[in-house]
Amino acid sequence: YSFISMLITILAVATYSQAINIIDGLNGLALGVCLTIFTSLFILSYMYEDHLLNFYCLIFIGLILGLFIFFEG
Repeated sequence: YSFISMLITILAVATYSQAINIIDGLNGLALGVCLTIFTSLFILSYMYEDHLLNFYCLIFIGLILGLFIFFEG
């Protein structure tokens, strides 16, 4: 089962990566989508007290907000 799980995980990561690339279209639209995703993950990780995921989500939210300021400024 671990081999099948690994294949499904690799397929899922590649699919999500490609979906973000299609959404982006070289104009930064993916930042808003990623901000929504990481904010939702942050709320869920806070509810379930997963501190490591909470920390990573805060890092990525800060990075995305920094990119918003850099590209809009």
